[in-house]
Amino acid sequence: MRNLASRGSLLFGGLMMFGCAPEASEPGAVETSPLVLFVALDTVRQDALGVYGTGDSNTPALDRFAEDCVVFENFGVPMPFTLPSHMSMFTGVSPGVHRLERSNQSLSTGIPTIGELLAAEGFECRGVVTNLWMKGGFGFDRGFDSYERILPQLTYAEQINQRAIELLEGRDPSRGMFLFLHYMDAHSDFADVTEGTLPYYSPSEYRTALGDAADGYFQEPGEAATDFLMACNQDQRELDPAVVPLLRELYAAGVRHLDDQLGKLFEDLKKQGLYDQALILVTSDHGEEFREHGKFIHAQPYEECIAVPLLIKFPGQRGAGHREPSLVEAIDLLPTLLEEFGVEVPGHVQGRSVRETLAGGPPVRGAILSRDKQRPARFALRTERFKVIHDLVSQHSELFDLEQDPGEQVDVASEHPDKVASLVRRIRGMVQENELMAKKLTVRQSTPTQVLTEEERETLRSLGYLED
Repeated sequence: MRNLASRGSLLFGGLMMFGCAPEASEPGAVETSPLVLFVALDTVRQDALGVYGTGDSNTPALDRFAEDCVVFENFGVPMPFTLPSHMSMFTGVSPGVHRLERSNQSLSTGIPTIGELLAAEGFECRGVVTNLWMKGGFGFDRGFDSYERILPQLTYAEQINQRAIELLEGRDPSRGMFLFLHYMDAHSDFADVTEGTLPYYSPSEYRTALGDAADGYFQEPGEAATDFLMACNQDQRELDPAVVPLLRELYAAGVRHLDDQLGKLFEDLKKQGLYDQALILVTSDHGEEFREHGKFIHAQPYEECIAVPLLIKFPGQRGAGHREPSLVEAIDLLPTLLEEFGVEVPGHVQGRSVRETLAGGPPVRGAILSRDKQRPARFALRTERFKVIHDLVSQHSELFDLEQDPGEQVDVASEHPDKVASLVRRIRGMVQENELMAKKLTVRQSTPTQVLTEEERETLRSLGYLED
């Protein structure tokens, strides 16, 4: 086992090119082994954060935190679905390789997780999660000393914070620590529709701007909370023009509540003398749709679902203030964290560390591959300028010029047939490559694994989250 306490000095020297010398440690700080906080914010789209330049900010705490971070401007996820998106972060391989997309599957033993890789190097690994799709039985808990789930409720962040501080206070300072925290407060509410009748819930003080505007809109029997959004998708109902902005504001209120709680977590880290030395990574598994392309919730591979925030505070705030424009995706997080602490990256990992790029090297990648949650043959490939969405069965293609049309409202496929053909060929090649790698890495199970209980399955099925 290597000396973990020495690894804090391994952060790439290239970031010093940005002119960002390490800041002095906060009062009370002590030298200890590496500390990694991986903070996953379920259902937070990129433009929900003020740091991404969307006008009035709902996220003052995250905006302040971003001042200490490298801000990744073009970070994407492989699918707008909690289970496969997080598993790609945990394994460094695409959903087409790890193949975790259904409730009766668990990760192949042939694919190691970040918990297993760090535990093998002496790290203490702890996890605190919320969403049913994050249950340890899918493979997320492999390598963890403890992996806990907060039971369904209307808000989660306070409980996640409390448990995080308890775990940090009880850590072994002679070991490195990897702490994974999963917050669900921005997600549409399906914890208890008898209490949470709004599609997006937050404490009332975060919804003061709405007044009584939400009263009466979402009270139909069987259509409270997320049910309302699902019903709108299923029957393509016409809505009062005021409803979509109202839904967006309800969502924003949940983000405000989450932001406030994250600010309190960061302050607690500073009081404990842990903030300066820690590597803190904040990201999301997917965004959320508000009928930009005809639907609610999150299923389609448009930017509102695929583009999410990524903020990384490196130890000593190295690189603080740098905004990285190159394309980065979920599979790149695992190799970045491993290389940061001198842990060898397994050869099968498809992701690439961002360290070389941040030190002035070439971009991490030239394209990001994503897939529709409900239509498995429908893929999206995004380059720096263009994005194609192509169905491998119907052969229907859409092409968007993201420089001119970041909202993906004008299909220019007919104007650039050669570009469409080229990007579709790349999609086919990447899909085929994933299939070949999956055959090499996955160990077939003789019987399906029932990770979710029947009660949990029914909870998801009743809201349209489960079809198998």
